[in-house]
Amino acid sequence: MIQPLDYFINWFYQYNVDMLSFMSLAANANAIKYAIAYKDFDLNVNYTQQTTQSKPVILFQSYWNFKVIRYNIQDKQKHRKTNNNVTINDYEYYKNLFETSQCAICGDKFTMDNKPTLDRIDNKLPHTKTNCQPCCIYCNRYKSDRDEKVTRLFIQLRKYCNINHLPQTIVNDEVFQLIRRNIIGGLSNVMHRYNRANIDTIKRYYYNETNKTVTVINTNHTITHICCIDFNSLYPSCFSSQYHPFNKYTNGIMYMCGSVAGVINDPIKASKIIHSADRFTDRGQIFIAQLKGH
Repeated sequence: MIQPLDYFINWFYQYNVDMLSFMSLAANANAIKYAIAYKDFDLNVNYTQQTTQSKPVILFQSYWNFKVIRYNIQDKQKHRKTNNNVTINDYEYYKNLFETSQCAICGDKFTMDNKPTLDRIDNKLPHTKTNCQPCCIYCNRYKSDRDEKVTRLFIQLRKYCNINHLPQTIVNDEVFQLIRRNIIGGLSNVMHRYNRANIDTIKRYYYNETNKTVTVINTNHTITHICCIDFNSLYPSCFSSQYHPFNKYTNGIMYMCGSVAGVINDPIKASKIIHSADRFTDRGQIFIAQLKGH
């Protein structure tokens, strides 16, 4: 057994994977899949924004008023002075700024799907004009009080995933529930796993040898952090490159959920995608349609 184990250790080492840190060979194989998928990733490369059909951002007065109130509340909670903060009267200035500028962190343009906010340059100071820069909500959320290098890593990974169509964790609960209702087959503890930080508890599995059943037991420990990126559907990803003649709708290809491009509630926009001439071509958009009866 020593020689086969040495072979596996050396094999996984080529991909910088420590096989002793995982619980199974399947987990090690999954780690190699990630290593291959991200082998061309470079933290210092400027990954350009993909073309989007989203409309240019329009800053409404009501939205700006709400943001100003939130900025003041945030500063007061941290005991920062607010007398020089941005105000409701700065609406025209920031309306023009958001329409003509881009995110100071990732460089993406602001759209209705990539809405802007203000990022504090020095986190010790309040939301003043001189201490704020335009930033998209995603970058602002991940930056927070984190180290700048860690922030850049998160943002660069997201842009790399979008450009190369790599799977990402689905964080939109509405989309997850829609997909979950259509999952069939496979192990339920893999395919139907649903974890929410600070809400769900850590689960354990108990096998009953007499009844040949598996029972899920909730522990008293609450999940505080979800510290890994997980493929949304492990089994389809293993077979997606194989041709399946029975899957005629997608030309014999089995697709798995990669990331959420958007949620459309407008029936006219949804109808254009469904009846698009590009639907059965390489330019077609993958979608899940939900119909509600009267």
